[in-house]
Amino acid sequence: YKLVPFKKNSDDGNKFMDAEALYDRLMNVYRFDSLHKEGVNYDYYNLYTFLAVCPVRDAFYNTAEVLLNKGDKEKARNLLLKVMEIMPDEIYPYNIAIFQGMNEWDMLGIIEGLIRVGEKEKAAQAGLRLGEETLQTIIYFSEQIGPTEDDIRDSRISQTAVTTYLYLTRVFSESGMKEVEDE
Repeated sequence: YKLVPFKKNSDDGNKFMDAEALYDRLMNVYRFDSLHKEGVNYDYYNLYTFLAVCPVRDAFYNTAEVLLNKGDKEKARNLLLKVMEIMPDEIYPYNIAIFQGMNEWDMLGIIEGLIRVGEKEKAAQAGLRLGEETLQTIIYFSEQIGPTEDDIRDSRISQTAVTTYLYLTRVFSESGMKEVEDE
């Protein structure tokens, strides 16, 4: 095998992603049947690191963002709705700040994307759930802070959660969704 870097000639501003090809793969080729089925057991390693799961949200979000920037709201909408369907929060939490990964940032981007494509109700539902999980994280880790090295880690997790929460409220405020921001 040989790893070969590539650079895509594109007018969409993204030199490393063929959004049209990835859209086709995510919507028509790749199958995500087991992701949303209850009873499918993901071992602690996959949930702990989200190695097998977070990249799925990330692929959908990043592709949708490129398509939105190109002005293709319909394809972006399809991607965002599909990722919400195949990765329900009951199975895959929206906030897993303890692992300090990309999941929360992807969820913020998905929520912003849903607003941009006109799916404000779905954005509000996801935002309220993310906000609720984030507040739980803030409360829990704020209570754990003390003088040890582990407590310093807990403080960083709490600070990250606060940043996530503030960003989420700003998204709703700037989108004119004051009622969601207030909740």
